[in-house]
Amino acid sequence: MKQKINSEIDYTKSIASEIDYTKSIKSNLVSLQWNPHFNFRPVYDACVSKPTTYREAFSLMVKSFTDAGYWSRFDVFHWWGMHTNANGEALLDWKQPAGGDSLMDVGKGKFDIDTESWVKYGNNIIENDAGALKVTYVDNSNGSYNILKNSNDINTDLTVDKPYKITIKAKINSIPAGSVTVRVTGFGATGVIGVVTNTSYQLYSGIFYCTNSTNNSLITASMSAGETIWIDEWDIQEWTNATAYNAPTFTPDEGFTGNGSNMYIDWNWNPAANGVNYLRDSASLGVYILTDVAETKGDLGVIESGITTKIISRTAGNIYLNRINNGANDMAPASTDSRGLHIIIRDGITSRRTYKNSIDIYSDSITSNGVPNDNIYELCINNGGASLFNTKKHLCSFIGGKFNAAEILAISNIINTCATTMGINTY
Repeated sequence: MKQKINSEIDYTKSIASEIDYTKSIKSNLVSLQWNPHFNFRPVYDACVSKPTTYREAFSLMVKSFTDAGYWSRFDVFHWWGMHTNANGEALLDWKQPAGGDSLMDVGKGKFDIDTESWVKYGNNIIENDAGALKVTYVDNSNGSYNILKNSNDINTDLTVDKPYKITIKAKINSIPAGSVTVRVTGFGATGVIGVVTNTSYQLYSGIFYCTNSTNNSLITASMSAGETIWIDEWDIQEWTNATAYNAPTFTPDEGFTGNGSNMYIDWNWNPAANGVNYLRDSASLGVYILTDVAETKGDLGVIESGITTKIISRTAGNIYLNRINNGANDMAPASTDSRGLHIIIRDGITSRRTYKNSIDIYSDSITSNGVPNDNIYELCINNGGASLFNTKKHLCSFIGGKFNAAEILAISNIINTCATTMGINTY
């Protein structure tokens, strides 16, 4: 059974939860409020069912990465344990620094001249105000809308069932004190891009699944008497999310566990095709494991055309079996406990390392031979298909460029501080 599930953030006073699971158990929405003080683009869940301490710890972790310059050097960062919606259902996500190319027509989304393809509802007023779209409520709570299609402001019709990310820069007036919800709607599409409450411009971002190639609309909703919203700019791009197969067991706050036979997660991310920071001789792969299991099974990785990147944190014989961008020859130091943060590094054509809980426990000079051209799988290894399924519980995982010893120490401390705050750290 394929389970493609995504997250929606719900900040108590600023993000409205609007999850609509389909019969195929697929959420139509991933939404987050983009804090303008953080230069990052994670997609993660911080819904109201989570303790404030947890949400703050997670945000502090990402801010710490960003302030140190590490966040932009990850290509993908998952924090599986935080991902539940208000109903306690498990959700998946990923972080990608750039996302797909913008789908906006040249010159659109900036409101340099007019109101572009936006249309008012009822007798509401839309106008260009100093290079921004201004929408003023008169008699319809939906404000205005823009149909997301090629004949309007984007350069292509959308593809049904494909995820897209919309980012807006918006503000509202101060009287009355309220909010305006910018969301996607039409033909069953649901997606809160942002609940705008600030009187100065803020960035908001959300992800939705297309349900109709020419009839999904971006709207300014939940308006009332006296309310005005300004959208200074907006953008849409393709997005991708991880896919869970055969329902890996989810434990709130702790992450996903495999069953050793068929449960796994496909990152939908290919190092050769999608890597920005991840390169042949500058690469990292990490995973935080919460359970101790001695099994010669894959934690995560991919084998393709004789090129392997993988972590096996503890075999039945109590050793690692790690590789990063090479064919034969594992890094195989002793391993008597699979719990903790495992990171492998490729920092040169003839240099690779294994770290456990920030400590460099192994290095050698095995030569790199390329970058695998297939998707990373987790809770198993992708070897032309899912194989070596494990039974461990995974809290988080990431992939990116190389980091030196001091940076690995800092990254490990940041991750473990978050885990410690949540009471689930293993070291």
